[in-house]
Amino acid sequence: MKQLGMIFLMGYALSGGVAHAATYYVSRSGSDASSCAQATNSSAPKQTLKAALPCLAAGDTLYVRGGTYPESLENPPVASGTSWSNKVRIAAYPGETVWLASPATNFAILFDINQSYIEIDGINVDGRNALLGVVVIGFHNPFPAQPHHIRIQNAEILNVPGGVGSYAKNGIELAAKTPIVTGGIELRYLKIHGNGRPGSANSDNGYGIYVAAPNTLVEYSDIYDNKGCEMQIYNDDGAIPDNNIIRNNVFHDQTRLGAGPGGCGILIAGSGNQIYNNVFYNIRPGPSDGVSIYGYVGNANKIWNNTSYNNTGGIQLAGGMSNTEVRNNIAYSNGFDWSNAGSATVQSNNLFGVNPLFANAGAGDFHLQSSSPARNTGLTIASVTTDMIGTMRPQEGIADIGAIEFQGSVSTPAAPTAPTGLRILY
Repeated sequence: MKQLGMIFLMGYALSGGVAHAATYYVSRSGSDASSCAQATNSSAPKQTLKAALPCLAAGDTLYVRGGTYPESLENPPVASGTSWSNKVRIAAYPGETVWLASPATNFAILFDINQSYIEIDGINVDGRNALLGVVVIGFHNPFPAQPHHIRIQNAEILNVPGGVGSYAKNGIELAAKTPIVTGGIELRYLKIHGNGRPGSANSDNGYGIYVAAPNTLVEYSDIYDNKGCEMQIYNDDGAIPDNNIIRNNVFHDQTRLGAGPGGCGILIAGSGNQIYNNVFYNIRPGPSDGVSIYGYVGNANKIWNNTSYNNTGGIQLAGGMSNTEVRNNIAYSNGFDWSNAGSATVQSNNLFGVNPLFANAGAGDFHLQSSSPARNTGLTIASVTTDMIGTMRPQEGIADIGAIEFQGSVSTPAAPTAPTGLRILY
């Protein structure tokens, strides 16, 4: 990943919470004969996650020491938290690298029962041996089985070359067969790539993220080289994929081909979704697809401050889209930059088909030059208070167009005073 992608691999994100009731440890060199009480001591850890998880209660943390764990976590035997401030946390030990490499089983990670407020932090997943999917939340249990408020962050999810039957082998799949009505899933600081069934006659098979749930947050993630759309928001099997927020991500370098159309950056088939501060480039799987943002069907979706460059298509709204708001987007050097067959579309302050003067698009740097026509020509949007790298909007009184706000000096500044209380974020 080039310059922009670096912000998504910076280590652990901060999460709020209260003091944990207990901390447990698991290590490849440990022993499952250790009791739960013994496993609170880092010198007497459990050996497997499955043996350690039943020890946890709301507010507890399980630290996983570095190594590769040949396990799958299908409906992991762990209690729920009660809120994000009293969650159950399963985390890589600070500074150590953890991989979950599932054996030949249906899923690497599956939540399909009533579990909630569980955070998985820093656990990388190699799903090459998973038959049906890698990380799945809500698969086939009938309503009212409702997993919700599951957070997955700071991890890489990759290597999904197989699959059986018609199953797509998605990287992360939410509510595949059962409508999740609560949602609250959070996917943050992830690197998702290489998903899909090579050689499949259907190029739709294998999405990076498949969202068929409401109230999902996807942010600060690097999503690329997945076979279908890098992300699909879709109302399949009675799902309710509404009011999701997809922000501050990079979607790029999709090259996997199938026999039919299906590749794209994001496909939208839901209502009230917000898609903003994302960058799309090199989404070019074929002549009849490869659109960075494809609105298929839905009402009152918001597409704000995205940047689309060198894709087969820029932003496209099909006839099933109504009352879509399209503002402050850059689309340039795509096969086409803007196509609208939707009804009652609200469009303003976009830069379509005009050179935005990126700093160095060929190197993946989509910052704006000082003379960019996207500078100081946007509309202030109350929900978009920062750009994709955390810079406050607006910087100069008027918001910029695109995913990244211009940060250059406008005039000669006064002599600086010595700063105090600084906190380095990037």
